[in-house]
Amino acid sequence: MRLLLSCLFLHWALANLWPAPWWLPDLTLAGLVVAIVNAPHRWAAPSLAAAAATAVWTVRDTGLIFLSLLAGGWTVRVCAEQWDLSDPRAKAVLAAAAAAVLQGVVLWRHGWWSWPLAGMWLMHAGVTGAAAGIIGSLAADRRAPSPLV
Repeated sequence: MRLLLSCLFLHWALANLWPAPWWLPDLTLAGLVVAIVNAPHRWAAPSLAAAAATAVWTVRDTGLIFLSLLAGGWTVRVCAEQWDLSDPRAKAVLAAAAAAVLQGVVLWRHGWWSWPLAGMWLMHAGVTGAAAGIIGSLAADRRAPSPLV
């Protein structure tokens, strides 16, 4: 949960400083994916925390995003129970797919479709996946036993 809260805070801080949200990875979603993959049986608390925090700072489609994050957390749990997702690359692919679906749902809801927007949508999913890969690697390094002990 500490990992997710750190990602939530960093996402909030960067979102307030960053001028273009498409270039900012969804660190909340990336932290949620990594946290659930690391402990699939505890998926509800991180999902609720991520959904509630996002609902607080989201301007539009608050309910849709809240429910999407809960459904996304449950889906990540199901995937983590079915397959071995311990590799940071698997976490990155799962987070990129989750970001693409979450952003796609919001774009579909408003009917916002164009080729430039599709490119930004895919770029946002890619940077979110890359962030999840980095977060997953850092979390795995932190859990690994120290060779100095």
